[in-house]
This record gives sequence, structure tokens and C-alpha cells, in this order.
Amino acid sequence: MNPVCCRPSVRPLMNPSRRWRCFPPAAAALAALWACGVAQAETPPPSPRFPLDVTVVDGRGRFGSGGPPGSDVSVLVRNTTTLAGAAGVALPLQAFVLLGVRWADLPPPDWQWRVGRAGQVTRGTDGGIRFRADPAARDALVTEKGLLPPGHARAIPLPIDTRSERSHEVVIEYATVAPGRDWRDEVLLRTGIEGDVETFVPAAHLDATAIPGVIEAAVLNSSLQPGAAPPAVQTLRVVLPLPAPPPPPPPVDPADERAVHRLDWRGYDGTGDPATARFLFDGEEAGTGPGGFAEVRRRIEALPRGSHLMVIPYYGDPGGSRRRYPFELEAVLQHAERSGIRVERPEPH
Repeated sequence: MNPVCCRPSVRPLMNPSRRWRCFPPAAAALAALWACGVAQAETPPPSPRFPLDVTVVDGRGRFGSGGPPGSDVSVLVRNTTTLAGAAGVALPLQAFVLLGVRWADLPPPDWQWRVGRAGQVTRGTDGGIRFRADPAARDALVTEKGLLPPGHARAIPLPIDTRSERSHEVVIEYATVAPGRDWRDEVLLRTGIEGDVETFVPAAHLDATAIPGVIEAAVLNSSLQPGAAPPAVQTLRVVLPLPAPPPPPPPVDPADERAVHRLDWRGYDGTGDPATARFLFDGEEAGTGPGGFAEVRRRIEALPRGSHLMVIPYYGDPGGSRRRYPFELEAVLQHAERSGIRVERPEPH
């Protein structure tokens, strides 16, 4: 059975006699996906790409997922260097850092894979570091959010409108960690946060079971050297098939009382800072400020076609009004109307 994820046994990683355990492809893929909040994935192809492979994760295809209709799609990026030997490919076990994942010709997602922060960096005798964020400090720490050790996979939400095309090219930008050397000697992994202090230890000092499936913060030793150049960027471009979009939801009978919804808010009069707005949807608390607006937006985008939405605060005063709906609510309402939602702004009597 060809492995999809191989990890060292429970022995410490610095032990040269370490063995490798291989897990069935289905179990390893599902474990990686559950760790990323995605429950389903395509079966890994029999002949994966090397050293990285990318496939489309069957995003539930829901309408109103925060992106374009039918856009709930993710891509699964896998480090396939553990499969090279079985495929007859001469390739060492390598780790990579993701630097960008996007659809070609579409705006990139608002996500930073490499984050630099000012602070105090203290070296330990074991090769690890302790970091305390401090905007006034001279030191800086660059953390990697996309480290992929050998055999690891990462599911990345990448919305796209699946109604208009059946395939699209994905662009993966990445860098090889310590080419020609053991990646564990180059990588420091965050193992704890106490107050405002973060602790990073060498990967070579960690047991394999202590390395998480999804690594949110890692540091490259080379980045701690003054004037160090970042790793060379490599690019992988692959045309991926897209899942079929879901059928549109059936129209709702306007006579059904459940089809009539009410949006209201308190603490914001159309001027000033909308962060004070406390949103209510159908009389229930939806949250305050940006978080409340995000929840309201999610509920509006999930309304079936034919629903009736009443927006209670009336900002359409004769002669022109300087009052504005909080955040991007007006644009959300206009999109809802184009999607078949009846939006009503009743005037006060």
C-alpha cells in the first residue's frame, strides 16, 4: 500500500535509527482535512505530482458562503516527498513553506503566510528562542504560517464561482526549507505561549507525535541572521477541475410567515463609528460591530430566493441624508435584491 503520510516512530527525531510508520491514504487524508475543518476530499491521485501535489477539496458547494454563489471550495496542498521512493523518483525528504495560494487571474485571498513582528528575541542554550512582541524593539521575528513537513497536507479555503467554469488554474508559490540539508535543523516550532512570551524549539528536538498536522507558527533559523535573504520562491501552476455548483434553492412562498425576516440594530444612528452597532436578526442578537455584521451578512446571503427582508432603521430622509448603513450593509442588500430577495425599507409613520 502506497503511503500518503509517513512519520517517524515514537523515538526522538535526533535518533539516527528512527523508523518510519506509514498510514493508509484515506486515514491520513481525512485526518489532515478534519484538522483543517474540512470533512471530505478527493481520493489522492495514483500518480501525484512531486514535490507538491494539489487537488480540489469538495467544498460543500453552498450558496451564501461569504463568496460568490457556489464558491465554497478549498484546495489541498500535499508534501509528496514521502511518496517519491515508492514511485521510483529520486527525491529527498524535504519541507516547504507556502508563500501564496491563489486562483490565476483572480484577486488573491487576504491571508499572510509570512508575518514579521518587532520584539525581543532571546536565544536559548538548546538552540530555541523566546520571543516577546514589542513595537519599539530593534529585533524582528519572521514567522511562517505555511510550513509543510514531509507527508503533511494543508486544506486552504479558496472561493471561486463554480457556475461559470468547469476548471481553473491554481498558482502555488512556495520555498524549499534548507535545500540539501535536514529540514529539522533549520526549523523552530512554536510550542507554547505564556502571557506575551512565545517559545520556539528546534524541530529536531521534538518527537514526531509532537509535531501538529497544521503548523500555525514556525521560524527558519536562517531568518534570524542579520541581513539574511529570504528563501528562493518557486511556483507551481496546475489546472484543477472544479466541483459542479449546487442547484439554486427553490423559491419561497411569500405568504409563508417564515419567509419574512427583520433586520434591526441599536447603538448606531447612521453616523459615527459603526463598531457600536448591535445587530438583531429576527429579534435575536446577532452580535456587535464587525463580528455582528459578519453574522448578519451570512444570514442574509443564506436566505432562499423569494424571501422578504425588512430593514427597520429608515435612512432615506427627504432632501438627502448623511446617515449611512453600518459597514457594507447597503452593498449586501443590493446583492440580495439581485439574487431574488425582496428588501423593504419601511418609512416610520
